[in-house]
Amino acid sequence: MQIEILENGLCLNDSVHKHALDRVAYELSNTDSKNLSVKVTLSELNDHTGIEYKNCNLQVNSDRIKELIVEEKASDFFMSIEKASEKARRIMLGKIFQQNFYSRQSNSNLQTRA
Repeated sequence: MQIEILENGLCLNDSVHKHALDRVAYELSNTDSKNLSVKVTLSELNDHTGIEYKNCNLQVNSDRIKELIVEEKASDFFMSIEKASEKARRIMLGKIFQQNFYSRQSNSNLQTRA
């Protein structure tokens, strides 16, 4: 698994980097995807009320999922990384389940016709 962390104009400390690497690796390691590549982009956002949010954007590519983009915001980077990585795992597992289900279904249809 390749994980790249980008800071959008920020200077983040090592604990945020380590948390991002550990969390993304942990959440996506059980997706059974080969050639998994993840780009983590961390940035700060201000909404119209003046509240500042920490944003985590994940771009995930693998042999089974061509491109998945997940974006989450929270009051701190740790929580936005948690939310984004968990969401990416759920979506990837759902897509892989669908692919496997439809693959088995089409194979069983071919076998019954033969």
